[in-house]
Amino acid sequence: MLVATVILLTAGAAQIRADGAPSRPKPKAETPKEAPKEAPEEQPEEVPKDTAVRITAALEWLRDHQNFSGYWSASQFGDDSIRKDARKTYNVDFAGPGKEGGDKGWQELEIGVTSLAMLAFTGAGHDHKSGDFKETLRRAVMHLRRCQGNDGCIGSKDEDQFVYAHAAATMALAEGYGLSSDNALKTVVESGVKFLLEARNPGKAWRYGVKPGDNDTSFTGWAVLALKSAKMAGIEFDTKEAFAGAASWLDEMTVETKEGYKTGYNTPGGSQARLRSAQEYELNPTMEAINITLRLFMGDKGWDAKHKVIASQAKAVGECKPAWEANKIDFVYWWWATLAMYQLGDKHWEAWGKAMERTLMTYQRGFRAEDKAATAANLDEYGSWDAVDAWSAAGGRVYATALNALTLSVVDRAGRTYKRVKKEEK
Repeated sequence: MLVATVILLTAGAAQIRADGAPSRPKPKAETPKEAPKEAPEEQPEEVPKDTAVRITAALEWLRDHQNFSGYWSASQFGDDSIRKDARKTYNVDFAGPGKEGGDKGWQELEIGVTSLAMLAFTGAGHDHKSGDFKETLRRAVMHLRRCQGNDGCIGSKDEDQFVYAHAAATMALAEGYGLSSDNALKTVVESGVKFLLEARNPGKAWRYGVKPGDNDTSFTGWAVLALKSAKMAGIEFDTKEAFAGAASWLDEMTVETKEGYKTGYNTPGGSQARLRSAQEYELNPTMEAINITLRLFMGDKGWDAKHKVIASQAKAVGECKPAWEANKIDFVYWWWATLAMYQLGDKHWEAWGKAMERTLMTYQRGFRAEDKAATAANLDEYGSWDAVDAWSAAGGRVYATALNALTLSVVDRAGRTYKRVKKEEK
């Protein structure tokens, strides 16, 4: 079967730049702690530029739906909610609107969604040692540490796709270590990286299990980002062989077609993966966005915005902008495309960034026209995003909120970065 975590967990390292320089400063003290009490009666054409408020609202939703033991559950987050007096409205659109359970995911993805939720916080600059969310992150860090085995693997090996969850957890802990400089996490991340490197197919990339013999582009992208985060955090290891194998795999999967250069999921130029229950969702250039991002991150000579493959795939991504329409929503694609276009910058980012910001901010719960006068006290979904994309049947509302918060953090940072650059150029 098509396993959700193949693509579900391709998030994290939200603020990594291709040049390796961290670009996720600690949030300023004046960052708002509460979102506006009311949403406008109708959505304006230009959504107000309050991305910091929106990110905080999403993180507060995650905080309020964490199990006290430290994990997040894709299926039981409603039971874990501390918003006991708030009404639950579930999804507004598309996937079981108004129905209890319509925004739930799979119970077995606990390690994966916990790691993704952690990455939403670290992507916004928060860690477990200081700040408004330190207790939330402290519990999450302790939970993942308890789940690490003697071989470095984080989580149970009972599921075929356990390496995906392990990579997500390794990245989350690496990001936490990089932000906090907490030496207690160093050996944990080192062990996680060692296991991830050992899981790679010799000379190639990653897929299910340890050295499974087959590879896929989605998880290869995730693994490279995890290694990049660890390296940036100061973990010592050699990325040369792993990145060379990943590049070799991408070379094999990328072919020229009459529509341009296409990168396949597990066959050359082939289609992306989809859940069996989400076959009706339209396909998009997710694999192309992954290829762009990895080529720029790995830094191989000649791979830049002018490279014929990058230029072709950037054009394809730019022509497939986000749309809140039935069977078109794909939060994973939105994340990878946002990261790719941010790296490319300039003309690529301008149109994509505006569209992504408008879409996420228009449809965040608590700020929609349907949620007028909503607050975290009276609407359980306040600050989250409905679980209505191609992967929400697996990840549920926790996945949707964490990943969209990550994406919005990139949009927020890009806006401030390019604004500063333009000011310096004047």
